Parts: sequence; C-alpha cells; structure tokens
Amino acid sequence: MGQPCPGDYIWYRQEWVLTVRCSTEGCSEGASRPVWEWAALHKMDSRRKLWELVARMKCSKCGAKKPHSELTPPRGMKG
Repeated sequence: MGQPCPGDYIWYRQEWVLTVRCSTEGCSEGASRPVWEWAALHKMDSRRKLWELVARMKCSKCGAKKPHSELTPPRGMKG
C-alpha cells in the first residue's frame, strides 16, 4: 500500500482514519472518522483527491479553514 499522500484518491484510502484538528491557536476542536465518512459528509466523489477533501473542511467551533490532518491505517493494518 505504501505511505499515504495528499494526492491519493479518496477511494484508495477510504477505510483509513482521517483525524483533523483546528489550526487556530486556542481552539481545540477535532474529530476522527474513516475517510469514506468524511467524503459522504462533504458530498465528495470518491474519485477526488484527499487534499481536496481536507481543503473543504472548516472548524465547526470557530469556522477556521485549513485544519491539521493526519491519516492512519485502519485497526489491524500496518501502514
């Protein structure tokens, strides 16, 4: 599988867990979900790139864009 990169397609990493945290100082809002769930929430086609998905996200608490993101393999799978 190799290491994930922002240029990977959503379908290729759909079972991986995407963790996002607000990048604004003083705001600690964050969440973790499988990539396919984030894509469904943001109405993204699975043929789009991961970076496009992250670019659409904004903090639900303060409204800031460009969150910090981390992609981890699903449980029981080594990256």
